[in-house]
Amino acid sequence: MPQKYSLTNNDANSAIQALILVLQKLKYRFCLAGSAACYCYGSTVIPTTIDVAILSPNISEDTLKSRIVAKDPNFYLLLPSNPSEIYQTLFYWVTPNKDAGKRMYQPGRSYRPGRSYKVDFQFPQRMHIKAIPEDRIRNYNGHPLLPQIPLMMLQLQRWAKARTNAERAEELAKAIIEMLMVLKRKYPDIKLEEDGSWPHAAFISTGKRNVREFVKSYPDTRSQWVAIGL
Repeated sequence: MPQKYSLTNNDANSAIQALILVLQKLKYRFCLAGSAACYCYGSTVIPTTIDVAILSPNISEDTLKSRIVAKDPNFYLLLPSNPSEIYQTLFYWVTPNKDAGKRMYQPGRSYRPGRSYKVDFQFPQRMHIKAIPEDRIRNYNGHPLLPQIPLMMLQLQRWAKARTNAERAEELAKAIIEMLMVLKRKYPDIKLEEDGSWPHAAFISTGKRNVREFVKSYPDTRSQWVAIGL
């Protein structure tokens, strides 16, 4: 992976703003998800990857990435190091580069020096969540964000999948706990809305099951989950 140095708040802000701008120019409908959305809501955990949920229908991931690279030369593609992976990986280079237009990259060897942000695109069907209604997207300081409660449930999914990797699971858990504190402090009125339309019942059921498992490991968080309706 191109990232060789610690990422900073300025790096995160630069990458997020650049990605939002290029997607808006290309007229895609989208919202930030994952740790990038948590960061925009107020978490102090600096994301190492920018997750973006694409709302526009019938989008080819390859076409999406190619159009972004063509629009802004500070985005670039790397071939996957794992031959079983289908898609090239998109990165944003946060350090100014006079050779930004050069894209001669080879997996594992040739990449731009300095700090880079990996960009992951998520599609509702891959996220195990029904298509995200645009009227549910939160606009916070100019950032289109996945709503807080579904965001937390997706972060819990990641934690549950990572439990075989103790270090990664602990990292995700710390970020989730901090985000719970952000919700308590900044968004005390945010609660799960179970109106039957979105998110769908199976997604909510999985989220509640993951909350129960999380509370077994982190019992001090129980009241915070109850406060947001989970």
